Amino acid sequence: MMLFSHDFVVNQLNRDQTNVQNQMAAQQHHFERQTPQLSDVVKSFQKHWRTSDKGLLATSANPELSLQLNGFVVNTAIHTELEIDTNMREDMVTQYRLEFSDQLKQIFYDSGPLLLEGMNHTVDLNEIDWQVKQPSTDATTTSAVMQWQQIGTANALVIRFIGVDTEGFELRGIHLIQSIKSAANPVSTVCDTGWSVSCVISNVLRHETDNEIQQNGFIVTSYQAISGYPAWVWLLAAWLTAMFVLRLCQVQSFAVYAWVNAVFVFIWLIHQHWFVDWEPYLRWPLLLAFAVLLLLYRGILIRPKSLAAPVWLVSLAVATLMLVLMPSWSFINEVPFYFAWAIIQQLLLGPVFCNQLVKHFRGSHALTAVFVGVIFSIIHAPNHTLMMVTLVAGFAWSYAWLKYENIYANAFSHALLALLFYQLVPPQWLVSAKIGVFF
Repeated sequence: MMLFSHDFVVNQLNRDQTNVQNQMAAQQHHFERQTPQLSDVVKSFQKHWRTSDKGLLATSANPELSLQLNGFVVNTAIHTELEIDTNMREDMVTQYRLEFSDQLKQIFYDSGPLLLEGMNHTVDLNEIDWQVKQPSTDATTTSAVMQWQQIGTANALVIRFIGVDTEGFELRGIHLIQSIKSAANPVSTVCDTGWSVSCVISNVLRHETDNEIQQNGFIVTSYQAISGYPAWVWLLAAWLTAMFVLRLCQVQSFAVYAWVNAVFVFIWLIHQHWFVDWEPYLRWPLLLAFAVLLLLYRGILIRPKSLAAPVWLVSLAVATLMLVLMPSWSFINEVPFYFAWAIIQQLLLGPVFCNQLVKHFRGSHALTAVFVGVIFSIIHAPNHTLMMVTLVAGFAWSYAWLKYENIYANAFSHALLALLFYQLVPPQWLVSAKIGVFF
């Protein structure tokens, strides 16, 4: 599964690189929102708008808009024109400001007041003197003036309209156009797997490519798969291995085979690109499934078998050590939500998997915990860092469940240690806690 994860990410990055290069060569690398919806707007700005048939209607005289760019990076070498479509009459004029920014470096480029004229307004970004603002560590703000071509790249855009008609100002489209054809496709340098961590560990690889995108607007490095086989071959090999282990242990239970096969079907599904479009429609069915799970195992929730004091104490000791290494309590607000999510995961690990398997693994707690730990790990593909951490954590929680059967102790340990881990691990070694095609 580690090979599958690496080769899946490599194929995904190389495909994205090829698509962007083809778009740039055809002068089609645009960012466009025709008939924008409220979901296209960053949540903190949605209060300024409401949805209409043709776009967004302003709800205030000075509405502000920050669009979800979804990973699109503005490259000032090729993106030089911005088109704003509204329902304004040709003889109408109002004002607006543009603010491009690099969110990672916290650098902001402000256009100052601009005139918005007519329904289809186009602005040449090269003609604007951009006021550069960068907050300093001492809470002061440094500023300078920069030309568009000097900015390089930006990954966020805010538009601030000034004095519009609150009775009917409608935003119908925003188009950031590639108005200059790229002189040539970027020259790709191959990242040889070898022993280079940045080419082997999927998290570091993703971090390096994200940096390239922020610096250049596109990926300039291509990557090699470790094997010459499609990534799905390794997923198939992992499934066959799991089936072989179950047969070797003389597992006869249909329920065990059903659950393990369901895991591999789930892994296959969340690595399909079409799953991104289906994900919003699956939320309610998943919530219903979780509710059924809680109902089925309500007895375990109502009356834990034991106090599980060692689990509580070890979790608190490890958490204390992590806090000493990285003294920050910024995670504390997320504990309640993550605790609820941890209960769901621990129900699947303990009552569902461990209780089914331990009967067939000759009653061996250690062997059962190892198998469940591996299953818990591969679910987190292609996120190598999470796969390695959850392999150890999955074993520990499974063993703790078989010994103490206290779902709250495991869930507390899961929520606290996971949130502290996300806080402690260097960004280049995590990048994201997402899995599957969302990684």
